[in-house]
Formats: sequence, C-alpha cells, structure tokens
Amino acid sequence: MPKLSDIIKKELKIEMGSGKTGIYRVADITYEQLKKIATAKFGSDNDPYIKQVTGTCKSMGISIGAGPVSEEEKKKATTKEEAVAAVTAEAAPVAAPTPPPEKKEEKKRKIRKGK
Repeated sequence: MPKLSDIIKKELKIEMGSGKTGIYRVADITYEQLKKIATAKFGSDNDPYIKQVTGTCKSMGISIGAGPVSEEEKKKATTKEEAVAAVTAEAAPVAAPTPPPEKKEEKKRKIRKGK
C-alpha cells in the first residue's frame, strides 16, 4: 500500500511538496480529489479519512480549494528554496567526521562489610 503523500503527489502530478509549508504552496486540490484519494487509500470517503488526507495536504504545502497555483507563485517558491539551499551550502563548512568518544572504565564500588 503506497503512502498517502505518494498518492497525493500522483493525483496532482507533482514531484514533491513545499519545503516551506504555510509560506509557499505547490498545488491546489479539490474536495472531489480529496474524496478520491481517501477512497483509494482507506476504502471509504468518510469524514475522518478526508480530514487525514486534508492534514497531509496541508503539511505538504498543498492548498484546498484556493484555486490553481499561479506561475508567479511557483517561480517564487523555487527561487526562494534554491537561494536558501545555496546560501546554506556555502555557509556550512565541511568538517571532518569526529571519531566516537572512548569509553571510560567503570569505577567499581567498594562495599563495606560489617556495619
């Protein structure tokens, strides 16, 4: 059984969700598509299943019933994400891997007898 996010991506014909959820949206989904996905994944389009699909869509940066994503929004999302990735790659120096710390010998507890 494929993951819910994979079914959503296949239905909307997108490669991946938004890297900045809530800021950039990558697609829009209709209520009918939500029902279709819920039926495909769970075998039913009851309200709890539709809510689960809705939550997954929101976490992927997919709006529900807000209209199609404009080319300007797509361009803005890709340029911002690429710029952030480039800055992060330049700013982060590549460090050599550190060896794991050596284990210290455990101290043995002295037990007093007779008291």
